[in-house]
Amino acid sequence: MQLKRRPVETKELQLSPAQRDAVEHRGKPLIIYGGPGSGKTTVLIEAAIDRINKGQDPNSILVLTFGRERASELRDAIALRTSQTMLEPLARTFHALAYSILKSEGRNPVLLSGPEQEGWIRQLIDGVEWPEKLKAALHTRGFVRELRDLILRATERGWTPEDLEINGQKYKEEFWIAASKFWKSYIGTLILVDADHGEPKERLDSAQLVWRAANVTRNVFKNQFKTILVDEFQESDKAQRALLSNIATDDLVIALDPYSTVGRFRGADPDGLQDALAPYLAKGDAIHFSENYRASSAAHLFLEKVAGEIPKAPEIQSSRGEITGSVVAECFIDGANEASFIADKLQRAHLEGGLEWSEMAVIFRSPAQSGAVRNAL
Repeated sequence: MQLKRRPVETKELQLSPAQRDAVEHRGKPLIIYGGPGSGKTTVLIEAAIDRINKGQDPNSILVLTFGRERASELRDAIALRTSQTMLEPLARTFHALAYSILKSEGRNPVLLSGPEQEGWIRQLIDGVEWPEKLKAALHTRGFVRELRDLILRATERGWTPEDLEINGQKYKEEFWIAASKFWKSYIGTLILVDADHGEPKERLDSAQLVWRAANVTRNVFKNQFKTILVDEFQESDKAQRALLSNIATDDLVIALDPYSTVGRFRGADPDGLQDALAPYLAKGDAIHFSENYRASSAAHLFLEKVAGEIPKAPEIQSSRGEITGSVVAECFIDGANEASFIADKLQRAHLEGGLEWSEMAVIFRSPAQSGAVRNAL
């Protein structure tokens, strides 16, 4: 019996001149600027496939993105269009790359999940003298989570406990000073010994993991990858940018939208983008994608009006032709009124307009908001 791969149905893709230039760019860094729906991710996929089709070893190509699900989507999009064998994941998150680097250096990191880190903090929290104002809150879930976030954000910025203490004194943040003392004891407990093999392991949170990888002195990954493609670079933090700088090649493509950072609460640093990109721009090129291929013409017109209120926001052209449909913005005094309005629109569309429920969608900022709309329906 012989197994054959089922042919993959692919849509014919017509790249714009700017997109084609980006796909064919070689030999020096390229920065791609573009808004949502301008084709940045599509171009990165096409750039990887173009290199593979022209004979480059797929194992010498690295695609970096944010989120495991997104990395999986990019891997599939590339792998399904080539028959070349890939020994390692072609698309990865920065954290997956950092873990691989540390493993290649002979280290044995243990990545702490959020709940694990909070549990570890809760066990150690009484080992430090805290201000009287905080003692009643020490063991609450909210305080433990805030303390974890403080340590993560400080680590992402490259701070040490000493830096946190200095900044606490500088900005008169007395709680930072106490937290810096806890952080010192916290770091000291992150080494553990495997009971079965006696191998030293180091517990690391997500921010520490990336900084450790960025600071290794001998990095085999520096020579492994000839091409590095980075998506959504505006979501990166200082540690991730340091890691990229450590392994960057001449054939480097970075795609970003400097106006749509959503991960500030996770440490994303859009304010530092210009400085982070400066070394690559000094010896490379930049391309701006100015067309929107995703939104309908009506949605595009609405977004264009909103973007017009943002200083220095670039102009984006719609590729959807004449304007059809409509976009309406409404404001409400509370969530109940908002839910009633949404429910009324859905019911009218179904009963009067003949739309099936499966043809309508409601997008929420958080799952908690969905309950009010369900009740209103």
